[in-house]
Amino acid sequence: MSYDTPLPPWLTEEFFFPPLIREDMADSTSDYFIVKTRGFGVLPSCSPLLSPDLSLTKKAVDGSPIKCHTSPIPRYETRLRLDGPIAREVQGFMSSSNDPDNAYPTAPCNGVFVMGWGRSIASNGTSTGLMDSSFVACEPVVISRFFEVAIDHEGHVLSAELLDDTDENSYELDPASVANLTWRTNYFLQQLKGSWHSDVRTQDWMHYLLKILDDDNSALVDPSEDIPDPQILIPQIERLYKERFAALLYTAPQIFDEYEQGGPLVVGKRVTTETRLFMVRGAFIISTLVLAIDIIAAIFIYWRGTMVYLPRMPTTIASLLGYTAASRIASERLKSLRDGEEAVSSTFSFGHYTGFDGKAHLGIDVDPHVVPVDLQALKRGDTRLSDSTISKLRRCPRRRAHHEVWL
Repeated sequence: MSYDTPLPPWLTEEFFFPPLIREDMADSTSDYFIVKTRGFGVLPSCSPLLSPDLSLTKKAVDGSPIKCHTSPIPRYETRLRLDGPIAREVQGFMSSSNDPDNAYPTAPCNGVFVMGWGRSIASNGTSTGLMDSSFVACEPVVISRFFEVAIDHEGHVLSAELLDDTDENSYELDPASVANLTWRTNYFLQQLKGSWHSDVRTQDWMHYLLKILDDDNSALVDPSEDIPDPQILIPQIERLYKERFAALLYTAPQIFDEYEQGGPLVVGKRVTTETRLFMVRGAFIISTLVLAIDIIAAIFIYWRGTMVYLPRMPTTIASLLGYTAASRIASERLKSLRDGEEAVSSTFSFGHYTGFDGKAHLGIDVDPHVVPVDLQALKRGDTRLSDSTISKLRRCPRRRAHHEVWL
């Protein structure tokens, strides 16, 4: 009854569905299943109890009639001194002293749920006036309905659409189990320690839930108000009884073992969420054209090969040092050059030079030990081309000598 509290798996407000799937059957948490299956609930069949002796007739196992009755509300006599209007509520199940099958807890009378209300006037611990009372009796019948339900990966019912509300007796459960279920529901809702009171506090589960269901139901336990009209309360009582019975079925799934073994195969489908991108036609055409141009450009570049002008790109400190590592700049002879007149007029150039290791290098050194790069050759593109991808596939590229330097 808590606000926005999700129901347990396989349960709606009025029906319970025997489990059909396992959690490992779903590929993701967004998957859900749509199946056609039967749900089990109860039809309370409540009506005012108008007989003077508060009784009604039921049938025993052999078909013979049994008179079921409930006790009237006792008169107010207590050690707790109350004055003024007083009220009392009773609820529980009927019994029968002449029932040969009145065995706990499957007797026919135990399945009848009873609620009653009393009003009186008290003075100094005794009742000073007549007592007014009214009663409601519910004869619950377990029913089954055919539904199309949507269930998530954990078994929570997302929606339930009733397909057939006429077949109530199909796949009926074991009669002993049904009688036990109705008795347990009545036992859970019965009032254990009720007494006359002059306040508006509830003393049992049923009236507490009725007050939550409707704020106007606080008059049910208000001594200053008249006794409730059973006809007005019956729809609310039946609703609460259906909810409590469905919750009880959830706690006792073992009674559906025979149904699962003898029931039909359930046909359903699994709904999976897939992520897809949708584009308007114009955006799709533009994206396709851009992709095609990129593919053509990539094929042209890698087929032809690329021009290489430098042995290494001067993008890091290590690559920059590589251009001067073997030159006279990095050697101690630079000091001797600075001591004479030659050091005053020396300049630095970029080009080919012979390093101290005796090999040709491309980089920066002191003039006149550098052969400058022919700029006209660069403008004409008259430089060596690296092997293209196709050429590398056709033959193994010629390994350059370790001392080879080109531009």
